[in-house]
Amino acid sequence: MIAGCLLLSFVMGSIHAFSLLLEPIETKFYVSRTFSSFTYSLSLISITAAVYFGSYIYKRFSPTRIVLIVMTLSTLGTLISAFSDSIYFVWIGYGLFFGFANGLGYGYTLQYSAIALPESKALMMGLVTASYGLGATIAPIFYRNTNTIGGFENTMISLTILFFIITFIVLFLFRFSNLQFDLEKGLPFQVKNYIPISKYLLWVIYGCSISAGLMCFGHAVGIAKSYYVSNEYIYIIPITMGFINMTGGVLFSSIIKFFPYKNIILFLSMLTTFLYSCVCL
Repeated sequence: MIAGCLLLSFVMGSIHAFSLLLEPIETKFYVSRTFSSFTYSLSLISITAAVYFGSYIYKRFSPTRIVLIVMTLSTLGTLISAFSDSIYFVWIGYGLFFGFANGLGYGYTLQYSAIALPESKALMMGLVTASYGLGATIAPIFYRNTNTIGGFENTMISLTILFFIITFIVLFLFRFSNLQFDLEKGLPFQVKNYIPISKYLLWVIYGCSISAGLMCFGHAVGIAKSYYVSNEYIYIIPITMGFINMTGGVLFSSIIKFFPYKNIILFLSMLTTFLYSCVCL
């Protein structure tokens, strides 16, 4: 079952290599960077909506049905995008359908893995996050080859086939698991000496940090080109970002038990500010 969670999270992570799809979209549909990048923005909104409302869906359907929903929406979304003649259908297929399937699948694997091993929730959720990052690490290599062979259409068709195969394997793995979805078991562990903080303030802080990271993911290729990185090596940039994201998922799940979470967040914010300053100079 854990293998199924990691596999589903892995294939969903491919969405964050989107920066390699910007130019193929612009070439096929003759649209500006604003229109092409809005596809990624819309998919992120769909991911957020799926994660936010996911608990209501998870409690009403079995694990296999959840995977079937993810399979249907993701393959339908990429298939619509592959054969569309308008950027608006790409927004619907990739942005709405695949985006929602992505958030639904990722959110489910996070909670389901924690339920499977409640005594190691942080580790399991860290591994799922790392698997998501691994997908973002491998996807640029995949996109580079599919874009070269047949452009955006070929990439979407290839993704459709890949999603179908991977989700079918996950469906098979979940089919033999008798574990039921229990949200209470998937809740994060209680931190000792915890001082409550406004949930709204927490959402603002988390939202700002995530927005900054996703902007870098969505425009990684464009940022690299502004620094005159050769087209031959441009795909290495999103690979590096995905790898660091994967490493962070494993590292954070390992150190959260040994260091106060506030100190970790403070250190990360200082490190991020320093690195961004170095890039801007």
